[in-house]
Amino acid sequence: DLKVDEVYNLGRAIACYLLSRNPHFKTMAIGMDGRIHSSVIKDHLSRAMQESGIDVQFIGVCPTPVLYFTLHNKPVDGGIMITASHNTKEYNGLKICLGKESVWGKQIQEIKKMYQEKKSVISPSRGVEIFMPMIDLYLDWLVHHFPELRGMQRSVVVDCGNGAAGTVLPQLIE
Repeated sequence: DLKVDEVYNLGRAIACYLLSRNPHFKTMAIGMDGRIHSSVIKDHLSRAMQESGIDVQFIGVCPTPVLYFTLHNKPVDGGIMITASHNTKEYNGLKICLGKESVWGKQIQEIKKMYQEKKSVISPSRGVEIFMPMIDLYLDWLVHHFPELRGMQRSVVVDCGNGAAGTVLPQLIE
């Protein structure tokens, strides 16, 4: 279970893990879905990263593929997507990436252990947060790489559920 009041300490443990795997880890992209508690989670997570010496590039409210697009197209060392995917509104979670790869399985257990041991990084300098919206660049990429879909005549119904696809689909359909 992810509790909002524990996210800062969890973020410190995540930063410790990332820096232990890549001592040159400097920049983290963070995206979030539209759940009402996502922005509070983002604030705690961003503060934890910055206090660990990591710069944060906040990519805004977006679907998870926009984070993955960012990892492949911007000079970032990793990313976190704040989302509970298809789960209902009361849930939330973190998808963590080191480089372009997902952190999962035994790696998550390492972060859990660091969190339980209250591990953190003492950084001589504080990172900064900047807003780096990525949806327009993502849409441009999709339009460029899938030109055969332009002008396609289809009747489509889209249910974005609890996700953030609604931040992309109206512009994409246009």
